[in-house]
This record gives sequence, C-alpha cells and structure tokens, in this order.
Amino acid sequence: MNKAWTAAALAAALASAGLAHAAQQPDKAMAAGLSKYLAQNGDVCVGKFDWPIDVAPGDAEAGSRDAIQLPVLAKLGLVNAESGMTTRGEQQVPVERYSLTEAGKKFYVKRDTTTVSPTGEKITRTGDFCVGKLSVAKLVSWDEATGTASYTYKFAAAPWMKEPSAQQVFPMIAYIMKGEGQLQMKQRLRLDHGRWIGVRD
Repeated sequence: MNKAWTAAALAAALASAGLAHAAQQPDKAMAAGLSKYLAQNGDVCVGKFDWPIDVAPGDAEAGSRDAIQLPVLAKLGLVNAESGMTTRGEQQVPVERYSLTEAGKKFYVKRDTTTVSPTGEKITRTGDFCVGKLSVAKLVSWDEATGTASYTYKFAAAPWMKEPSAQQVFPMIAYIMKGEGQLQMKQRLRLDHGRWIGVRD
C-alpha cells in the first residue's frame, strides 16, 4: 500500500536526522530511486481521513486538533460548517459539521494508507487531507548499516499554508516549510534488481 507522509511521521524523520552513523557518500542511482519514491509517496498529510468531521462544544478544551484547525480552514474557504447533531455515548449533542468545499477537495489525496489506532488495531484509509509534497533537494549521506539515506528536501506547500493563521494551527507543517533546503530527513532504501527503491515502514 502507498504511504503518505503524516505530520507525526515527519516529526520522527526530522528528529532522527542527526542519529546516522557510518555514513557514506550516496550515488546518483540512489538519488534517482529516492526521487522516484517521493514522487509517488511524498504527500504530506494531516490525518483528516474521513469527512465530514464533527466538532462538539468542549472539544477544543479537550485538546481536539479538529476544533482548533477546522475553523481556520473554514475562513480560508477550504471547508464549510453547518450545525448538526450526533450521538456521543448515549447522548445527542450539537456539533459543527465540517465538509470540504470544492477548493478543499483539491487537497484531498485518494490513496490507501494504514494507520494504527490507540488500541493497536491497524486501520486502512483511502485518502487524507494533504498540505504539500516533498521532493529531494540533495542526497547528503548513506548509512549502509541501517539502509538509510539522509537528504535535504524541497517542500511544495499548498498556497494557503503561507497564511499566518494556517501556520499557527499547523505548527509542524510551518516547521517543515522553514527547514526547506536545510533540515535533513531520512528514508530507508533497498536494492531491487539493481535499482534503489524506497522502503515503506
């Protein structure tokens, strides 16, 4: 299955960027393999898989990202909000129900991804709301012991991610934008019939 980058996965990749050991100089074939992998799997997404999304009173106080992020996306014209009711527990509660607008649908990438629930259950998703795409700026080093390439990246952010309000509610994405061409990420690669291909964890 294809795997889009999520903000959590990117945080892990960036956090581990300084941990490489026994690094070697990569070759052009390796860079080509990494570039091809990111062309197919470099979407950076924010874990909003299923729409519409309901936000109930008190969700923001409970730390819900949706309660913080969706009103901003509404102001940017990417989602619409309407009042509704939903069942939580045994009660009917009022909610703001957010749906993607035609503008927002352009950023919903349809692809199979796998997530893990808090109980450890694997869940197959068929799409996600994505905010940009990674590509290779420079392949910096290769760690043969772990089969991991370190690289600086380019990030083609969605135009609306340049808005301060969007960067405020998506701080990890803002961090990635600021680190373009400087911060290093990691990707595992392996040889397959003489060609380097990305390894999906």
